[in-house]
Parts: sequence; C-alpha cells; structure tokens
Amino acid sequence: MSDTDVIAEAVDGFLADPRTLRIQRDAALVADLALGGFEGLEYGVFEDRLLRDSMPILRGMLRSGTFITLSVQRYEKLNIPFFVSSENRQLLHSSDAERDDIVVDVLMRARKTFRTRALLNGGWNPNSRGPRGACCLMTYFIGRCMWDFRRVYLRWVKERERIAQVEAALLDPEAFFCLLTALPHHGEPDMNRDIDPALPVQPSPGHQAAVPARPNRSRRLARRARIIAARIRAIAWKLVKLSGEEFVKGFANKAGAVTALVLGVVVVAYALGIDPAEAVRRMLGM
Repeated sequence: MSDTDVIAEAVDGFLADPRTLRIQRDAALVADLALGGFEGLEYGVFEDRLLRDSMPILRGMLRSGTFITLSVQRYEKLNIPFFVSSENRQLLHSSDAERDDIVVDVLMRARKTFRTRALLNGGWNPNSRGPRGACCLMTYFIGRCMWDFRRVYLRWVKERERIAQVEAALLDPEAFFCLLTALPHHGEPDMNRDIDPALPVQPSPGHQAAVPARPNRSRRLARRARIIAARIRAIAWKLVKLSGEEFVKGFANKAGAVTALVLGVVVVAYALGIDPAEAVRRMLGM
C-alpha cells in the first residue's frame, strides 16, 4: 500500500463523502478559484476550511505515529537522513500540547507550498492516471504536510534542547552563569532551494556533525526576526483561525511556561549580579 493510500484511508475516516465525489467537487472548486488567481476572499475561505478540516487528521496520524513513519520513509527513499527518536515519538503520542505545537507549524508552512505546488503549478491533477491515481485535495494536502514535517521537527527538537538547558541551569546558579556565556546559537539550517527533498541536513545517529561557521550579527538578527515573525503568525492563527477550546488551553499552557521561565532567568540574573535583559536575550539566543 502506498503512502497516498494510507493518507486516503485516514481522510476517509473523517470525511463522509466517497472519494470519487470529493475529487469531482474539488476539481470544480479549483476551477472556480483559478478565476481569481487563487487569492482573495474566496480563496481565504477555502484555505481556512482546508486547514481546519485537516487538523484532526494530522493530529490522529501524528498520535498514532503513522504520519512520522510515512514522512521518514519519503526522505529515506531520497537518501536524505531523517530520524525521529523513540522518546519523541512517545511524547508526540502522549502530549496534546506538543502535537498541536508541531501541527500548527506544519500547517503554516504547508498552506504556502500547497498553494504554489498544487494549485499555481498544477501539481494536483484530478485526472491523474499515474500509479497512485487521483486523490482529493485533502489527501494531497496531507501529503504536502509530510514533506514539511522534517524541517518543523528539527526546529522543534532544537527548541526543546534549548529550554531543557535553561531549565537545568536555573537549578544551579554556577551552571546558569556558564550557560549565559557559552550557550550555542541555534540558527536556521541553510537551504539551497525549497524543493520537496531539499531540506536541512540532519546527521545520522551517532554521527558528530561539523560545527558550522558562526554567522555575523546582522545575519543572526535577520534569522531571529524571521523565526519570531513565524511564531507570531502561528500564535495569531491559533487564536483567530482556530479558536477552539483546546487551542486556547494549549496557548495558555505554553505562554505560562515561557513566562515562568523568563521570570526565573531574571531572578537568578539579579542574584548573580548579571544584567537581566542580557540574560533573557542570551536565553532566547538573540
């Protein structure tokens, strides 16, 4: 069974209409949206509905591990290293908040690449006669999310590593001081081109990757600004587009944790006679 068939079965579990009917309806919808250049109010309504309807599917596939396995297999076929530890698989299975964090970031990326590849470039074909056959827009979109998952996952891992370092240092003032002076910078991975397989390099297990040259200050600030802008868009999308009860809870939990962490850094910085603003900037990697 191909990965498209697996995705289609997952979609069938959430959408009641038969596949053939969905494909026909989607073809008519795309034809209408093409008249407006896939932009404007009508396209915005379509995009919001696509993201909203795909979210429970992504959550379910991420919780079961199917989404992770299929994404890893796609990159393995291209000989691009990608692995997800058993600990992180278990965490994404058990934690609603962590799953939502990743799902929102994946959706924020996939919505752009989907518009370009599936619609503007004609990547979605309702009359496909290839080995995988035709699929509905939802199935195609979930497949697009699998390509974007790798980059989101690698950033998520780095973010968790940074938070763990700071939380551990807060329990030891001497270690905290060392952390402020030696905390490594986690920049965005270099990208040559945004094509399906070409995403940041991930070393294989047990392999020590070479340490890249440290970028200059202007580049670090530009990268940090892009990351902050993306996080702001993700949070705004959570609150405006998907203002369900679980999202409100997830946002509140994460905001509270980050606020508590910052306050802890400020307290320890005062105790050590360190500039609190500089300590917070070091913690955030700015």
